[in-house]
Amino acid sequence: MTTTLEFRKVSKTYHGGEYPTVHAIDLSVAEGEILALVGESGSGKTTLLRLAAGLEVPDEGEILVGGQIFAGHRSWVPPEKRQVGLVFQDGALFPHLTVARNITYGLRGRTKSQLRISVDYMLAMVGLSGLNNRYPHELSGGERQRLAVARALAPQPKFLLLDEPFSNLDSPLRRSLRDEICRILKKLNATSIIVTHDTNDALLVGERIAIIRNGGIEQIGVPSEIYHRPANGYCARLFGPANRVISSNNNDVEWVRPEDMLLLHTPHQEAIRVRITQVRDTGRCFEAIAKPAEMSVDEDWLLLIPNGMAVHAGDEKWAVVQRRLNSIGERSLLGR
Repeated sequence: MTTTLEFRKVSKTYHGGEYPTVHAIDLSVAEGEILALVGESGSGKTTLLRLAAGLEVPDEGEILVGGQIFAGHRSWVPPEKRQVGLVFQDGALFPHLTVARNITYGLRGRTKSQLRISVDYMLAMVGLSGLNNRYPHELSGGERQRLAVARALAPQPKFLLLDEPFSNLDSPLRRSLRDEICRILKKLNATSIIVTHDTNDALLVGERIAIIRNGGIEQIGVPSEIYHRPANGYCARLFGPANRVISSNNNDVEWVRPEDMLLLHTPHQEAIRVRITQVRDTGRCFEAIAKPAEMSVDEDWLLLIPNGMAVHAGDEKWAVVQRRLNSIGERSLLGR
């Protein structure tokens, strides 16, 4: 795919700041791709979005769109000429304008007939047909966010930037809106960056995920890679519980999800002996807190207990990383 948006060694330090908010960022978003940019508050993710939109000027590095330098090396394309669609956390709609006029606000050089066609098409796209004459305060929270997406997409931007678009919504509405916006973006083949601090959102909307921390990119990959093959402890624990497994041969560290480990009654050449310290019923499954006996670091592991396996506090068991099992036959050890 053709790269649409690219950051090359981009850095930005705000006035009075001791450290860069973003530092030497290398990142590319391909044409039609949805990239989820995830990080904690203050990690630099919104600043990176503002740099892409032209609302901030980088101190160092280049930002390119379709191979053209938009910022850097004395080149600068202002925000209004970047063909960028922006969707903010609160929608940022004009409260005194109707739904239709919110959509047409950024459209220039079109006849009334063309504007009407654009409004009807965008409202149908986001499931708001017939609401042309309503005002933002007459819409639900999800409808306002869908209107914000329609307004951003109406001018047919080169790429779309969404900053925490789901954060103000309750859980059921959040899920439905997340699915709906992804459907719209894929139907339009819209190149998009969605900024979020919610790792579930990142896993469900991103075709790739970039983890940002302290202004730098920690890891980039597809959701399965980010979740199951985290680059380090920070990336691992950002997405939920993970066990640190240290190789006895070379002290290499591997971060492994509880569901990617097997709890065994009997020893295995790849397994590590553990002592069960707690067993708990979470409703969805049974979990065991275990201390690995053969590792130099005193820490707990979280393990899932297979159905039908009898496990009690004080038991001695064995735990193995599933991908280390060499054959289907070895999996029969499970639960024996």
